[in-house]
Amino acid sequence: MLARATARQKEIGIRVALGASRARIIRQLVTENLILAGAGGFFGVLLAAWAQTAFVSLGSMMRIPMAYQATLDARVLFFTLGISVVSGVLFGLAPALHAEGGSLNDSLRDSTRTSSSAAGLSARRVLVATEFSLALVLLVGSVLLVRSFVRLQEVNPGFNSDHILTAEITLPSALYRDDKAIIAFWDEFLRRTNGLPGVKSVSLTISLPPDQLALTNPFTAEGQTYDKSRPLQLAEEMAIAPGYLSTLGVPILAGRDFNDADRSTALDPIIINRTLAEKYFSGQDPIGRHLQTGDPRPEAPTETIIGVVGDVKYSGLDAPPTPQAYKIYASGWADFCRRMFVVVRTQAEPGTVAGELRTELASLDHSLPLANVMTMRERMGESVGEQRFRTLLLGSFAGFALVLACIGLYAVMSYSVSQRTREIGIRIALGGRPREILALVIRQALVLSAIGMVVGLIAALVLTRAMRALLFDVTPADPISFAISLGLLAGVAVLASYIPARRATKIDPLAALRYE
Repeated sequence: MLARATARQKEIGIRVALGASRARIIRQLVTENLILAGAGGFFGVLLAAWAQTAFVSLGSMMRIPMAYQATLDARVLFFTLGISVVSGVLFGLAPALHAEGGSLNDSLRDSTRTSSSAAGLSARRVLVATEFSLALVLLVGSVLLVRSFVRLQEVNPGFNSDHILTAEITLPSALYRDDKAIIAFWDEFLRRTNGLPGVKSVSLTISLPPDQLALTNPFTAEGQTYDKSRPLQLAEEMAIAPGYLSTLGVPILAGRDFNDADRSTALDPIIINRTLAEKYFSGQDPIGRHLQTGDPRPEAPTETIIGVVGDVKYSGLDAPPTPQAYKIYASGWADFCRRMFVVVRTQAEPGTVAGELRTELASLDHSLPLANVMTMRERMGESVGEQRFRTLLLGSFAGFALVLACIGLYAVMSYSVSQRTREIGIRIALGGRPREILALVIRQALVLSAIGMVVGLIAALVLTRAMRALLFDVTPADPISFAISLGLLAGVAVLASYIPARRATKIDPLAALRYE
């Protein structure tokens, strides 16, 4: 619109010279631009309706909370149509606004025989610089999220997620009232399912990686004196069935796993993770040492450490390593063991054993559903669904910004070439070579886009700080992200200016000298 406004300066000047009032010219321009803006708003709403459907579908697939509430209501429509109409009219009124403050003689003399006027050149520079600066801010943000998401995908969850099927079973308190009934049910379920065809092992846990943590508990390590003023030390605590660690593929670094005999032993065994061992038993062998869990009390009983395992992500892939403690599920855990995750390591595709699990569960209690049946790979993908959604969303915005910047620069450079047709024809007539004309036009485009990228770079350095909480293992001022974004925008600038530049090299000098 700014480029078109510049081209109409002489037309507006002639209309004023012939007696047209300012109000008459403004009415004409408003009418023209309302049609353009209204058409743009209409097609924009159609695109938004399609995008809203895609947004809700994508959000549902990634289990984004409340995604279904993203609707095109009256507020959204009126706001969008209002913005399109106001922006279209304001930019379309540029010729009249310029004519009001400018010289009529200058407008009449600024014909297409000459290069662009200073005002027109300034308008085009503002247009290109603004588009590129905004595109760079969006592009940097999306590249930061992409790099963050890639880093998140590369995180070691602490277990082997291949060939694992997971599900949930909840025992109602009306049917399973005490510890004895609950433990008996789980024991029988494990006995039946561990012998199923295609099943390597089955186990149970109250918490499931990568983001299904059920319980944290205070603890006191052996050698620490009782001090009620000391801040609580919290560990992620899991009640598990024997064989859970091997079924999940968690490495045992020292000591041993639980076995069935550990339920009746006086040791009250416990297994800790690497982080807890290194932080609270540094330089010592933790096997055989003791840990007291629960509210710190001098008289509280302690558990004996029988093993050390690797760190597992129970609070999300982006969570830092934290102390973890595993206990065997037994009497006293009834309130926590009513809802358990079933973990099955299979020989073939995990989904093939879901039917057998349901059959065995129905034979035990037909009223219990096997809920949320998913492979561990699916759970891993779902755990980063929010990050993936944010990355796709901002990446889409950045893609649109790149397209708009490319179209805008192409339009402005095409207009500039048409304005400089006579000048370029003279250059060619005087011996200018095609590559020199090509370089002249591309250099002009790169200078304009570089101004915008410098402004956008400063803005991005400031604005990306607000993204710190959304990033994982990437800083808001990540130089690689900024370099990638600048490189992409520079490529867009060259691409958008190449076609007008090539067209300029093919100008016929004779036709150019007659150009009006």
